[in-house]
Amino acid sequence: MGQKQRKWANVRNQHGLDFLTRAYHMAVSLWQGLTTT
Repeated sequence: MGQKQRKWANVRNQHGLDFLTRAYHMAVSLWQGLTTT
């Protein structure tokens, strides 16, 4: 049971990281677009 919970926590963590990296890249591209104009 403990193993299963750990696995789910890992999956949730992975999704969180994915979302963060996507948001970060979006912010960077937006910032670059604003600074170049």
